[in-house]
Amino acid sequence: MIIIMLGAPGTGKGTAAKVLTKGLNIPAVSSGDIFRKAIADGTELGKEVEGYISNGKLVPDELTIRVIEARLKEPDLANGVILDGFPRTTEQAERLKEFLSQEGKKIDLVVNLETPVDELIERVVNRRKCPNCKADFNMKLNPPKKR
Repeated sequence: MIIIMLGAPGTGKGTAAKVLTKGLNIPAVSSGDIFRKAIADGTELGKEVEGYISNGKLVPDELTIRVIEARLKEPDLANGVILDGFPRTTEQAERLKEFLSQEGKKIDLVVNLETPVDELIERVVNRRKCPNCKADFNMKLNPPKKR
């Protein structure tokens, strides 16, 4: 099963993907998480991605697509995946459909989450990441137990 979670930053794509992951027993994949790990690990991909991000640019479609396609070939995704925030552009969507077709797979479900803009802003400005354990928090919706 292949599920795509779409929506603006702060709509809850990642949160919904985590719930679905447990219920469906398939992993969630976020291009942002892949990029952050590659940067933290100092890989060639990480260096290339960091070059764009550190200059305030979006990672180009071609690079993003390469990263996702490589990830989709990994064995832990053989039974399905929840794509969190990918595809983001028409080109990415077309390339994903083409790639999946070549692999004998298809998209089973697309979920587009919508949230009022004022709520998105509040969610995003209240996001925090623990520098030690790297857990994500929202200071209003899900504050850390210790500060």
